[in-house]
Amino acid sequence: MLILHTSDFHIGRTLYDKPLLEDQKYILKQIIQELENPAGMEEGSKYDVLIIAGDIYDRSLPSQEAVELFSNFLEEIYTRLPELEIMIIPGNHDSSSRLAYLSRILKKLKIHIVSDIKDSITPVLVEKNGEKVQFFLLPYLYGKNFDFTFPRLEDTLFPPGQEQMVQTCINAITGKMDKKIPSVLAAHLYTLGGEQSQSERGTLGDTEFVARDFSKDFTYTALGHLHKTQKITGSCFYSGSPLQYSFDEAPEKNIIRVKIEPKTKKTEPEIQLVPLNPLRKLKKLQGKFSDFMTGNKFKTYKDQYLEITLEDRGIVENPMLLLKPRFPNLLSIRQKALEPEQDRQKNEKQANTEYLKLSQEERILNDYEKFLRDIYQNESEEFFAEKEKEKNYLGKLLEELKNETG
Repeated sequence: MLILHTSDFHIGRTLYDKPLLEDQKYILKQIIQELENPAGMEEGSKYDVLIIAGDIYDRSLPSQEAVELFSNFLEEIYTRLPELEIMIIPGNHDSSSRLAYLSRILKKLKIHIVSDIKDSITPVLVEKNGEKVQFFLLPYLYGKNFDFTFPRLEDTLFPPGQEQMVQTCINAITGKMDKKIPSVLAAHLYTLGGEQSQSERGTLGDTEFVARDFSKDFTYTALGHLHKTQKITGSCFYSGSPLQYSFDEAPEKNIIRVKIEPKTKKTEPEIQLVPLNPLRKLKKLQGKFSDFMTGNKFKTYKDQYLEITLEDRGIVENPMLLLKPRFPNLLSIRQKALEPEQDRQKNEKQANTEYLKLSQEERILNDYEKFLRDIYQNESEEFFAEKEKEKNYLGKLLEELKNETG
């Protein structure tokens, strides 16, 4: 059985206020082309299943254009490949209820959307050419309503975390699993060992890791959430997003081809990365302002999405305004001349954050040490080592005062 695994379309996303719908439409057409004609395979080969492992949209309330693009994507697949089974789960960016709209009708068209965790226990059984594979679809889990579906967990003071919720679901799924046939799990989560990039946005309260061994009972685990294609265990993979969504992401983007052969009883599926070619790549460039304004040194990048770092010693005024005519897809400009100030602000903000974490006594001692170093700026470290004794004495006094008033 041939499966195509993808995820994290984030349809409707913008990058530095630049709409990416055109780029997303372009890349979705490539996915359809791969479904129709698997690259590098024998003529007549075709996929049996498409898995989209969450984050279809970038927002829980997607724009009309975003909904239209995904609807057209599904319609075109169904028109060209009516026998293809499509498995979809919502991610943390999606609205489960909106994504599941008309799911009962779509199921008759072989489009399976599971947004209710009660349904994740029941497998979607796919049988092709005498081969059977069971698919379990696990949507992104939220602690605030998790225990309304499953029996309450022991700790009811706080909503359960991702680790607890996922393991509870996996236990329920494996209890229903037919051990005689291969099984595939599609899930949207953050597992231990996964590599993040700037473009993943966490959800407060639900951002902890899930232990990587959660997938050990499945023939293949198709994950979504992280935007880099990566292997977590032998047959557990993140497909990654089909497009770059931040400048720190690697430009190489893939979808994953998975071949499971139940008849041969092979325990490990065959995995192959299928590269995608975006309409525009995200590229970081460095150079002097004059290099970008004149000459052809960077001409080949003019149509790409760019982040330019200017290496001039002096500050360049209005560089975006001046360079935009030459590089119409310029999205971000950094200036090395401004970096010391930017670093200072960043360090100051970080220091303030750390300061707020201190207890009242620790803040007093911190302020005392800072006061001494401001007053005695020219003194040696030996001098401050001696003053450390005074600081320790002050610490003891504060501790005694705390005990007396506590």
